[in-house]
Amino acid sequence: MRRSLLAYAFLLSFLTAVFLLQWQQGLALQGGLWILLSLGLCAAALSLFPRYRLALPALASLLGIVCACAAVARITLPSPPEHVSRITDRSAVVLTGTVTDEPDRRPSLTHYAVSVERIRTGSGTVRAARGTVLVRDTQGWPRYRYGDRLLVRGTLRKPWTINEFRYDRYLELQGISALVTSAELEQPAAAPGERTGRGGLPLLGALYALKEKFEQRIGQIQPEPHASFLAGLLTGSRRSIPNDVQEDFQVTGLTHILAISGYNVTIILALFGGLLFWLPLRARFLPSLAALLAFTLFTGASASVVRAAIMGALGLLALQTGRKAEVRLLILWTAFVMLLWKPQYLWWDAGFQLSFLAIVGLAETGTLLLPLTRFFPSVLGIRESLTATLSAQVFTLPWILFLFHRVSLVSPIANLLVAPLLPLAMLLGFLSVCVSAVSFPLGQAVGYGAWGVLELILRITHALASLPSASLSASLGLGSLALLYGVFVALLVWKNRPLYPPPPPPGERAG
Repeated sequence: MRRSLLAYAFLLSFLTAVFLLQWQQGLALQGGLWILLSLGLCAAALSLFPRYRLALPALASLLGIVCACAAVARITLPSPPEHVSRITDRSAVVLTGTVTDEPDRRPSLTHYAVSVERIRTGSGTVRAARGTVLVRDTQGWPRYRYGDRLLVRGTLRKPWTINEFRYDRYLELQGISALVTSAELEQPAAAPGERTGRGGLPLLGALYALKEKFEQRIGQIQPEPHASFLAGLLTGSRRSIPNDVQEDFQVTGLTHILAISGYNVTIILALFGGLLFWLPLRARFLPSLAALLAFTLFTGASASVVRAAIMGALGLLALQTGRKAEVRLLILWTAFVMLLWKPQYLWWDAGFQLSFLAIVGLAETGTLLLPLTRFFPSVLGIRESLTATLSAQVFTLPWILFLFHRVSLVSPIANLLVAPLLPLAMLLGFLSVCVSAVSFPLGQAVGYGAWGVLELILRITHALASLPSASLSASLGLGSLALLYGVFVALLVWKNRPLYPPPPPPGERAG
C-alpha cells in the first residue's frame, strides 16, 4: 500500500469533515467519540483481515475525521468565566491591557487590539480577565503603539452584522471577542509591585515601527493616490487607498496586488526570481525564500502575513518543480496544520480559501500554461508572474463567483498589461525610499520614475474599469460550483494519466 494513498485518504477526509462541520459544530465532540469507536473496530478488523486492501485507507479516513472533530470541538468549548465575551453586552467598563498588534490607523479613527488583564464593570467590581478586545479610538491622539499598556474606558459590546457582513466572524478570525466603543484611552500608572516598561516582543515592536516610518517616507515622496498604492504593493497596507481607486481595481480583477495573500506573495516571488534571470531556475529558489523571509519580517510577521508567506512559498515550489505529487501533499499538509489550529479559516476566511485554490491552480496548471506564455520575456519575472496569474485564476474564478457574485470580463487583459509594470514600480518605489534615507532630493528623483509607472498602472486600470460591461453580476450555486470543480479534477486526472500501462508485478509472467 503506497504511503501517499494513505496520506490522501487522511488529509482529504479531514478537509471534508472540517468543511461539513461548519453547519453542525455542536456534533463535533459527540461525533468524534462515535468515530473513534469505529476507528477501534476498524483496527480490530484490520488485525483479523490483514490482506484486505481497503482497511488501511478506511482507517486513515476515519482518523482524519476524528482529527477534524477534535479541532472543531476545541473551538466550540464554552469560554471560561473570566473571558471578556462573558461580560454583559453594552456594559460600561474600565479595562487594563496591552496592545498586541499593529494599530490600524485610519483618517477618522484608530483600532487597537488590546489583550485584557483586568476589568472593572459598572458595579465597581475589579477582577482578572482574559481575551482580546478591539478598541475604537476616535480621538487620534496621543498615538499608541504595539506593546503599550492602556487604561480603556468605554462600552463593551459584542460585534454585530453590518449590511449582511458578518463582522463577528471577521473579528473571531483575528482572535478578537468583543468591541469597546466610545473609548477613552490613557496609559495607567504602575501599581506597587507591578511590571513597568513596554510589553510584547521587542523585535515585533521594532518591525512595526520600521514599517510605519517606511510608509511615512512613501507619503513624503509620492502624492496621493500613488503613495497609498505603493504602500499597498510594498507593505500590503490598503487603508488609505481612495474608494474610487479600490473600485477600479475590483472591477478589473486586480485587487490581489493590493493585499498580502498567498497568491500575491507568489507573484512577488516570481518577480524577484526574474531579477535573478542569470541564475538557473533551481538556483533562484533559496534567494527567493530569503527575500520572502525578509519581506515577512518587514511587514510585521502578523498571522495573515505568515500564512500568506507559507502559501506563497508553496506556490513558488509548485512553479519551479515538476514533482506534482510531492507538492500536492505539501499543500494539503500545510492546510491541515492551519485548520487544526483554526478551522474557521476554511469556513469564513475568503483570503485563505482563495490563497489555497490559487496555490492548487499553480501546482496543477502552472506547468501546463508555460507553453502559452513562452512568447513573453523572462526578464524581471514577466513570464513567471503572468503564468502564476493565469494559472491561479483558473481555480479561483469559480469561487469568486460563488462568494461575491461578480466577474470581471477585463481581468485577463488587465493582468496582461499590468503584470510587466509591477516589478518596475516596486523596484523604483523601494529604491526611492532607501535612497531618500541618504539624500532626500536624490530619493525624490528616483521617486519620479516610480510615480510615472504607478500613474500608468492607475490610468490603465481606470480606462479598463470604465469600459461598458467591464464587470458583470453573476451567480454560481453550490451544486454548479461542485460540478465545475469536479470537471476540473477530471480533466487534470485525464491530463496526468500514465501514457503506458504499469509494468507487471515481480514474479508475474507476461502474456
